[in-house]
Amino acid sequence: MSDPHASRILTRTTGALLACAILGGCEKPTAREPFVHLDLENSTAEASYLAPPSVTGAVADRTGAVIVTGRAGPKAQVVLSTPEGETLHASANAQGVWTLSLPQAGHPRLFAISSRQAGRTVHAEGALVTLPHARVAAVMVRAGYAALPIGTGGHLDIVAVDYDPNGFAGVSGVAAPRSPVRLSVDGLPAGVTETDAQGRFAVLAANRPLSFGSHVLEAATPGGVVRQTVELTPPTPLNGPYSASSVPAGWTVEWALNGGGVQTTLVMAPPHA
Repeated sequence: MSDPHASRILTRTTGALLACAILGGCEKPTAREPFVHLDLENSTAEASYLAPPSVTGAVADRTGAVIVTGRAGPKAQVVLSTPEGETLHASANAQGVWTLSLPQAGHPRLFAISSRQAGRTVHAEGALVTLPHARVAAVMVRAGYAALPIGTGGHLDIVAVDYDPNGFAGVSGVAAPRSPVRLSVDGLPAGVTETDAQGRFAVLAANRPLSFGSHVLEAATPGGVVRQTVELTPPTPLNGPYSASSVPAGWTVEWALNGGGVQTTLVMAPPHA
């Protein structure tokens, strides 16, 4: 992250309050709002008293429902809510593990996640997007960074690309756990990272801003190389906090950033889908 362009991207966008944008503004947030702001500084302060909720797994069952598992504080009450007003609840066990079945949908859905324990509420950093017919059942979208794949693992693969009109781009995928990953874009080195314990990686394409149009992504690890051609398209005007559309590569999810602007998450369809 020492690259000046990458640092500028993070400074400009990680403060974006995705969930506030979903609500249509954060001037006067209240405890009753189903989506609350993703103020990273406030989230860190709250986390010192209560563990923020996270999603650790997601898998689609035979009916198309997505079974989501995660972690929160022991015995915490976990809430997933949508911009459309749907609210789903789960209870974490004594070890802080929770599970929730999200109903079948033929299109991507976005959920804000919060948990409540001992009279305090804390919010996840990012929002969950579930996806039908994609390489993963869900991703966590994060302002100013690449989406985090959920509930996947195994062979090397590029899962998603995030980008905005200013040239920011981030790439995420899966590989062997704790494995170095080198990202190239159009044949040029673009970033280096390492997969986490679950085999997931997310890296900024920090060598240069990316223009709209076709790009060839390459992720290389000691175990192999995978390439993916993607088409980055300008965002369409939003009539709400987010929109989703099917494209040849998979699903495009566009979501509003607080204060204006849109970040686009392109999640790949399964090979030969």
